[in-house]
Amino acid sequence: MERVRGSDLVGLEYEGPYDHLQPAHEIVHRVIPWEGVSLEEGTGIVHIARCRHRGLRALEVHDLPVLIPVDESGRFLPEYGWLHGTSTAEAADQILGDLRERGLLEHAETYVHRYPHCWRCETPLIFRVVDDWFIAVEELRPKLLDANASVEWTPRSTGSVWTTGCETLATGTFRASATSGCVADLPVRLRQVNVIGSKAELEERATSGLDQLEELHRPWVDNVPIRCESCGEEVRRIPEVGDVWLDAGIVPFSTLGWQNPEWIPEGYATGAAKGLTRADLPDHAYWEKWFPAHWVTEMREQIRLWFYSLLFMSVVLDGRAPYQKVLGHEDVRDEHGHEMHGSRATRSRRRKRSRAWARM
Repeated sequence: MERVRGSDLVGLEYEGPYDHLQPAHEIVHRVIPWEGVSLEEGTGIVHIARCRHRGLRALEVHDLPVLIPVDESGRFLPEYGWLHGTSTAEAADQILGDLRERGLLEHAETYVHRYPHCWRCETPLIFRVVDDWFIAVEELRPKLLDANASVEWTPRSTGSVWTTGCETLATGTFRASATSGCVADLPVRLRQVNVIGSKAELEERATSGLDQLEELHRPWVDNVPIRCESCGEEVRRIPEVGDVWLDAGIVPFSTLGWQNPEWIPEGYATGAAKGLTRADLPDHAYWEKWFPAHWVTEMREQIRLWFYSLLFMSVVLDGRAPYQKVLGHEDVRDEHGHEMHGSRATRSRRRKRSRAWARM
């Protein structure tokens, strides 16, 4: 055992416990400097969590490869050998057992700590490196701020917070939500991107599939190939789905007949809605009557979510704010102090079913 300075370790190469797996065959493990390493415990050498921002940044600075071992469901990919198909939660004990059998395990213990879960379905979450697409809004930012200045906010401080948030979130990119920070997890390996701006344009460029197009959503829209405007080849829609906050922001335009030339009785009763609604699809004159909204209200956290996506889409399409007055209230709870939203009610029903099943 020898005591050395951290700088003396920089550049040293070492063997990893899973170098025999295919993804590690062409990787050389080496020590890099990092100010985030603590001297209070351990050896002074830590692994790089490439899924965290600081760890990923260190990889970029030192030109190190980024490995993505799991798919979108959190299960190991085929090239990871015996781990293939195993979830990250299931793999922990198996990895410990494998390291112990090969004499590579020095010590193992359980740490009790906070762990992120989906706030709607309570599914445990993991960090995963992906390629994301962003909407650049640098040119739109002044228009967003000007439109926001026309809104009467209650309390007034909410508008100030929104403006600050807009300045922060809209610096170069549009963040549809504070958690995803992007439009969608879409592949960026495409040579040419075709964007369809309307149903009329889709009908004009489609090569087939229009006869089954009940509505402009999956699965119907996936079955409408178009002719690429660049190469002329037939191309299909990217299968990934964009951030749902974009849909939330487009509601004033998608539901009130914006640019719709005629009023269509029961026009919403198509696709998944067939037989479930008798709502008419209004015309553009109806949209002009109701847009912008006189007043909207939601929890104050929607400053960076719904309020922001509404305003962003409205400024892009119409050049003005979609609402005249906004009330941003604080957290609202029931008489028991519980949050009042649908996901909690769903979890409550699920727990009741589980208890009922256990008593049978």
